[in-house]
Amino acid sequence: MEIGHLFKGKDKNRDKPCIRGIRVTVSIILGFMASGHYSDEIFRAYPYLEIEDLTEALEYAMKILIDLNLLKTSDRG
Repeated sequence: MEIGHLFKGKDKNRDKPCIRGIRVTVSIILGFMASGHYSDEIFRAYPYLEIEDLTEALEYAMKILIDLNLLKTSDRG
């Protein structure tokens, strides 16, 4: 299944959503951000990523929170 730049499938990283089908998962990106790392630090660690990849990872996380009723669509900034 593809969601924008994200790919989720059993043949990719144990069925975790990955960036563009490569082995960088959404959880890796979110972990960097949650730890206070800025995009330039993420790009140094993963130079093949694009700004759209980070944006899509955040949008995916937001969609999951909305689907689980942990975030209301009116909470979007």
